[in-house]
Amino acid sequence: MSLTVTGVTTTHATQTNVNCSMGSVVVNTPTTCTARVIDTSNSPNTPTGTVSFTTNSTGSFSPSSTCTLAAGNGPAMATCSVTYTPAVTGSHMITGSYSGDSGHSPSSGSFNVNVRSVPPVKTTLTFAGFDLDDFENGLGQFQVLVNGQLVADIPAGLNQLTGSGDYLPYQNVWVNFGPFDISSFVVQGQNTIVIRDPQTSDHFGRVRNLMIMQGDTLLLNASRNRGIDTELTVTYTFSNPLLVLTGFSASSTTFSTEQSVGFTASFTGGTGPFKCIFRFGDYSSAVVTAADGTCTTTHTFGDPGNFTARVIIIGSSTSDIVRGALPLTIVD
Repeated sequence: MSLTVTGVTTTHATQTNVNCSMGSVVVNTPTTCTARVIDTSNSPNTPTGTVSFTTNSTGSFSPSSTCTLAAGNGPAMATCSVTYTPAVTGSHMITGSYSGDSGHSPSSGSFNVNVRSVPPVKTTLTFAGFDLDDFENGLGQFQVLVNGQLVADIPAGLNQLTGSGDYLPYQNVWVNFGPFDISSFVVQGQNTIVIRDPQTSDHFGRVRNLMIMQGDTLLLNASRNRGIDTELTVTYTFSNPLLVLTGFSASSTTFSTEQSVGFTASFTGGTGPFKCIFRFGDYSSAVVTAADGTCTTTHTFGDPGNFTARVIIIGSSTSDIVRGALPLTIVD
């Protein structure tokens, strides 16, 4: 009697993670979608094969919807990428399906891309950075995010650097960066900018002259020199639309001493709550809480002369501060 023994082949389990950068784009703007396939078994090795991408909405993949895996930065991990261009607005679920190989099981993962309509006016971000030269495992030391969406990774992402090291053109010098188009990230109301160092090593960089322009309108001007390291994150906020003083008036421009003078300041835009600080030019002041885009107060001048009343309106965003001045004549 003969006996035939057949070996049993087992495949390693895998996990597929999909990420698209940028995760929020305007319609007909491409985003890069990357699949990372990880061997999750007890004795892992690097998966091979292909990943096929699909969408639940309308859009196109380039150069095709399938890419071939290559070894990634992490252990037992392989990656590949395609470009996706959405044709309609809405939430696009991008799914990457790993087909498996002789030693690895198939798996899949998904990522939602938020696709917005084209904004009427382009919004851009510029800034200057100092000594932003360090990168680790393809990750830069300086990241800028607008409303949680990554705008710039410096120096690695901006210059397509892999591995770890120092990017000499940025070492110990100030460099101007941008303009970066952030139109698809900006929302009505308050917006948040976070600048951080995501690495684990001890680095230190600086940022200054950060500006947000919407067409010809300056939404934010943060000129102050600020330091950034792994434990020091900088946050700015700006309002869309911008806070604008629309009027500052008194009940007249000529008054008598001991006569009550009424002041009104009005404004639009910005992010509440708002307060108005009135300074009357005679070393007196008043702080008033705004209501419905208006601040009102009264003041009595004790001495005659020419005075300049001033108002400062402050909202809750970094950008929310406007000023007005009003000349007055007080007669005896």
